Amino acid sequence: MINLDWVIIGAISLGIICLILMIATFVAAFQAGSQLKELGTKPKAKSSKKRWRRQRSRYEKAKQRHLKTGLALLVVTLVVSGIGGYAKYYQMTNMTAADTENIVTGYYLIDQMTEQLTTIEGNDNEEKVNANIHALAVRMASFASKKGSDRGTKESQLLLNRYYARMGQVGINLASQKASILIEDKALLESYLQDLKRVEESQNKVLSFYKIDEKSLSQKQ
Repeated sequence: MINLDWVIIGAISLGIICLILMIATFVAAFQAGSQLKELGTKPKAKSSKKRWRRQRSRYEKAKQRHLKTGLALLVVTLVVSGIGGYAKYYQMTNMTAADTENIVTGYYLIDQMTEQLTTIEGNDNEEKVNANIHALAVRMASFASKKGSDRGTKESQLLLNRYYARMGQVGINLASQKASILIEDKALLESYLQDLKRVEESQNKVLSFYKIDEKSLSQKQ
């Protein structure tokens, strides 16, 4: 996989080099043009005409050569700058591999925890339910320490951080809960389901920002 950081650094470095060389060649072309003007009109003396033509030809060729080189460097500078700009834009509008993995994992955890809580009353194996809720909650709680990549925009980082914080907080709250308590306290159970919906809303905002199809997440589970 291409490392975009190196692409951006390489594009900036090459762009600067091409820009310096371009300026140098245009300066050289200007100097050749000045020398051409200093030659003045063709002298009348036969011996001077030959030398004049030779110098004029050399200056004209130098000017044309430097102008062509300068224009070529200008094109290269524009192309390299375009590549670097696109790479930076792509980096800012696409998730890092780490954030993508977190989103896929988070999608799975929300789905599984919601299923555990909505079917908790119909499950006779309380010990298994407790173990499942605790295992999922611990994984959710680990999101509290995650931070969105700072390579994107401030908006994307804020959305990711909010999502991670909400996911982590719900996990922390659920980690110590027992199935028996949740079955007895319907209001508490409903509050946790509402918390999960809020986490899901934060997740959907992230998906919407990065234009990620939710179906692709379910396929990666």
